[in-house]
Amino acid sequence: MIKLYDKDIQISDNTTAGKLLKYVGYDKKVLEIGCASGVQSKLLRDVFRCNVTGIEINSVAAEQAKQYCDTLIVGNIESLCLHECLGDVTFDVILMADVLEHLRQPDIVLDKLKSFLTDENSYIVISVPNIVHASVVYQMMQGVFRYSEFGLLDDTHIRFFSKQGIIELLGVAGCTILEIRRVICEPLLSEIKTVISTEDDFKAMIYLLQHNAESLVYQYVIKASFNTNNSDSPISIENESDLNEMIESRNKLIYNYRVNSNKVSKFLDRFRNKFIRPKRSTK
Repeated sequence: MIKLYDKDIQISDNTTAGKLLKYVGYDKKVLEIGCASGVQSKLLRDVFRCNVTGIEINSVAAEQAKQYCDTLIVGNIESLCLHECLGDVTFDVILMADVLEHLRQPDIVLDKLKSFLTDENSYIVISVPNIVHASVVYQMMQGVFRYSEFGLLDDTHIRFFSKQGIIELLGVAGCTILEIRRVICEPLLSEIKTVISTEDDFKAMIYLLQHNAESLVYQYVIKASFNTNNSDSPISIENESDLNEMIESRNKLIYNYRVNSNKVSKFLDRFRNKFIRPKRSTK
């Protein structure tokens, strides 16, 4: 069954959509792969004044998106012959918001898209969920890996990416990352039900946060180019404000969890002292 993704989009700077759309920019010719019902396409057209060509696998969603796209193609990006569908048309930006994790061979898709970029100043913009987010790893520490209807463990995901994983995929496809941004989400605020109540729970989460610098990253938003002259390294630019936000959020959360862990510990000590009396000697 193909899912219909349809949700309101917030374009503030701390959201995935906000970071994606700002990467796309104004007055661009955009190929939006996985345009769904066109919520993002509408913003690209009406707010960012872009010319939008959409590709969508879900025919019901595509029917809705048609009103917001200059051209709309219904089909699976992995099986479509793009040269038949698009001809000689090229684009300033190719946008793939939460698409790569649904593909069987994302490297092949990326490779066939490169010929549809207009010139060396053109680029791709993608977002992918972070499989090593603290809420996922914490759940796995408890012996659980449970798919959900949406989010990090969406039941239609067939690929999973960490930061290193998406960097490697883009490298295989011949991409140079121009900038990588992060969307931060605390474990208790994700869609995965995370319960932290005991002293051991807090200690486990603190351990995760300390040993995985990217554990609060919910999604990565990446701008990349097929122009190999841009950089000799896998990543040429880390967004400094995002990096600082991630470090600050992680440090604050570790501090809060330590405070709460101490509170739980003190409460348990008081409980033991008040209600659990030592056994009297029978001698």
